[in-house]
Amino acid sequence: MLVKRQEMSDIREKLIKHAINTIQKSGIHKLTIRELGKAVDIKSSSVMYHFKSKDVLMTELVKAYSEQFFIYLDEINEKTSDPKERLNKLIDLYEATIRDEKLCLCGMIVTENDNLNKDTKDLVIEFFNHLEEWIKQNLLLLKKDAVFAKVILSSLNGAMLIDNINENKINYLDATRTIIEKF
Repeated sequence: MLVKRQEMSDIREKLIKHAINTIQKSGIHKLTIRELGKAVDIKSSSVMYHFKSKDVLMTELVKAYSEQFFIYLDEINEKTSDPKERLNKLIDLYEATIRDEKLCLCGMIVTENDNLNKDTKDLVIEFFNHLEEWIKQNLLLLKKDAVFAKVILSSLNGAMLIDNINENKINYLDATRTIIEKF
């Protein structure tokens, strides 16, 4: 029975990973239950066994993405005490995402907010609030006005969208780095 449970857990993790990747690269509209099942070599009905509905799947995706994202930010906090370096590491993360031809999952989900259930919307709002708070804490360590957290957060997400369409990637994200360097 333990093997069966582990196998189901592995399939669920593969489904989550593939779904996150699909949305980050192509948007929610490209994520279908049929294609998701095909990607991990199971029937679409088996995908529904793991998540019950697309709404539940979306909620689980945001939970998984947020958890990994904030584990990374915690690692940044552990590795350096310099708030400016921490903020630059956040930009590095956004740049790496763009280089992989992806966008922030929560940013992609926001573009489809009319089609989201309340739980998923709440988790996306929580993600951005948590990220803003992390930025704010680092700005306060720099003795800077916390209102700049909103500027940096919106700059990062807006720059990511614009850089995604530009041929020369990481162009607008450099503007966000310049804001931080001015501190």
